[in-house]
This record gives sequence, C-alpha cells and structure tokens, in this order.
Amino acid sequence: MSQEPSPADVERYAERAGVPVDEETAAAFAEQFAQQDQLLADLDALEPPEPPERDHWEPTEEDDPLAAFLTRCDVEGGSGPLDGMTVGVKDNLAVAGIPMTCGSPVLESYVPEFDATVVERLLDAGARVVGKTNMDELAFGGEEATMRFRLAGNPHDPDRHPAVPRRAAASPRRPARSTWPSEATPAAPSDSRRPGAGRPVSSRRGGSSPTTASSSTARPWTTSACSRRRWRTSRSV
Repeated sequence: MSQEPSPADVERYAERAGVPVDEETAAAFAEQFAQQDQLLADLDALEPPEPPERDHWEPTEEDDPLAAFLTRCDVEGGSGPLDGMTVGVKDNLAVAGIPMTCGSPVLESYVPEFDATVVERLLDAGARVVGKTNMDELAFGGEEATMRFRLAGNPHDPDRHPAVPRRAAASPRRPARSTWPSEATPAAPSDSRRPGAGRPVSSRRGGSSPTTASSSTARPWTTSACSRRRWRTSRSV
C-alpha cells in the first residue's frame, strides 16, 4: 500500500478481508485514512513534554534514620487553607520533576511530567511537599524483601522492621537505593485460593500508578468463594 492509500488499495484490502466495498465507499475510506495519517504526523511532530526542574535529593541515614523517604524535595504551591502544612507523598503518586519509583528499581529513572490530581490540589491549597515516602515494591507485600530501596523502621521502636523478627533486628539497615533482595526474610508464598489474588486494580485518579492486589502474604485460613458456599450450604441442611 502506498503512503496515502488510494481507493484501489482500500478495495483490494477489503476484498482480502472478505468485506468487499463499492468504489464510492472505498473512496470515502481512502480520504478518511489520509486525514488520519496527517493527524498522526502532526502529533508526531510535537515535542514531548519535559518535567519541570524541581530540586530533589536522596535522604541520608542522618536526616532520615527511619527510612521514611525514598526521595526528599521541597515543592511549594500557592496559598490556601493548607498554608504551612508539610506533606509527604507516597512514591506511587506523581510529583512533576521528582522521581517516582513505585518502590521498584525498574522505575528508578522515571520522572513524571505532571502532578497527580491530588498533588496538584494539595499545592493549590498551600501545602508544601517535602518528599516521596517509602513503600513496598509496586505496593506488594509488607515484608523486608519487598522494600527494595530502604528498609523502614518503626518510630516507636527503631529496631523493628516490616516482617522482621526482633531477634534479627540487629542486622544492618539496607542503605539508600540498595537493590539487593532480602535473604534473611524470604517472601511468603502467595495464596492462590484467595478470591481476587493478583487481580489488577485500576487507578481511580490521574497521576497514580496502577498496581496489583497484593498476594504476597499467605493466609492459610482464607478459603475460596466455592468453599464458603459449600460451608453455608452444609450449615443450612
């Protein structure tokens, strides 16, 4: 087919697809395809958006001993009812110009071009965003192995960490931006019987990262929908 499809091109491909068209219909389709190609060419010529320049830096053990943040920043907005309030934004919500990793090394170099809706509203209301907070990789889990960059500490007992027994708490905390997986606390097997395990969860608002329902924690007491139905039936007999 040529760069701009002719009516003859349309007729030939329509015939091959088993949906033959007459000359008038083929001419109308050819004109429509040419207009679409021109529209796409105009879009391809546009410059991609660039993230704004906003200062950000990696937290250190000295200023963030509990590993609460993956990235620190200082983004101020307008003036409003949230004047003077400082906010940490979870690292699966976009703050333009600030890296958004979703807790995964796979996305470590991604920098969003736009603020998420919730971030935009916070800034418009006068809030000040001071960092992207720590999280499990792609929001899975709640274990040592799923905190890929920094292992968070408990503010009430800094020696406690997610899913790490107290006797193992003396091990050194993972350094910032470390990507080694945990060997001390392996991930628990997933419970494939749990209804909806592993099912994608759609993002409800703009600027958030789609994730997957967590299935990393085994729950032996969880039963399937069919098992629960059989249990209810046996109770009613």
